[in-house]
Amino acid sequence: MQVTTVKALEKERFEGMDASLEESIFTYGFIYRKIENRWEFIIQTVPSNDENDQEETFVSCILDEKDSDFHPDTCPDFFKDLSSFTGIDDYSNVDFPTIINDLVNYYGELNIFGDRAFIRELVILQD
Repeated sequence: MQVTTVKALEKERFEGMDASLEESIFTYGFIYRKIENRWEFIIQTVPSNDENDQEETFVSCILDEKDSDFHPDTCPDFFKDLSSFTGIDDYSNVDFPTIINDLVNYYGELNIFGDRAFIRELVILQD
C-alpha cells in the first residue's frame, strides 16, 4: 500500500469536484487527473466514521474516456436512470470526470469500477 499526502497529489496534478483538493478527497472521496486520453480516478473505499482518524484508504483506477460504457449515446437506459437522479437531462456535453462522479454516486463505485483492475491502493494523510 502506498502512503501519500494531499500536497503530493496536488503536485501530480489531481483535481476534484470541489475547489479544495483536500475537501474533494476527504468529503467526496473522489479525485482525478487526465493522463493523455485516459483518466486516473482515486476513490475512497471505506469512509472513516472516526473524526479523529487521520488515515483514509483509497484505490486508483484508470479509465479510457472512449469506453462505450460511459457514454449516453451507447447506453441510453443507463443515463436515463442517472438523469432522474441528477436532474441533468443531456449528458452529451458533460465532462468525463463529472459523468464518472455522477455514475459512482448513483450506482456505487463497485458497479462502476468493479470489473476494472485497480492500479494502486493508497493511504492519504491530511497535511
